[in-house]
Amino acid sequence: MTPGNISVVVLGSAAVLVAVAMHLLNRRAHRRNARDECAGCQQVLPSHDRYRIEGKVYCPRCAARLRVRLTAAYLTLAVLIVATGLLGVLGSIHLWRQGDPTWWLMAPVMVGSAAFLFFGGRSILRAMRDRNRFAEELERARLQAAALFDADDQHPPGA
Repeated sequence: MTPGNISVVVLGSAAVLVAVAMHLLNRRAHRRNARDECAGCQQVLPSHDRYRIEGKVYCPRCAARLRVRLTAAYLTLAVLIVATGLLGVLGSIHLWRQGDPTWWLMAPVMVGSAAFLFFGGRSILRAMRDRNRFAEELERARLQAAALFDADDQHPPGA
């Protein structure tokens, strides 16, 4: 095998391992929430202080930590978007000054990469919002179903 093939196998395997690990962590968090436990630390969730992030329910301490991490991640993404766009324009100017005939290609590629990062981040935020809404609706439906079945238990049929 050539080094190029080995790198593809290693990077592909790493990507698969990350995807499987994220899926397993997500399932574990949802199982914890089903037992009325925090998705992060597995403590019993208080009835009044619950925070929903990415469709999972967290205790106040875990929610605060997760908010800090998410804020840092999105600020880093914003810096990457700006840096990618600027590097594309500045790199294009540098290549033009050196007399490279392909100087014009760098700016569209880098600005396109910045646009991809921007719209990718935006779609991630929308997906997080949608997961939160879906989880709230699901929880509301479960509570309504539980109330309905409790009402049926109090008044058995034929009584």
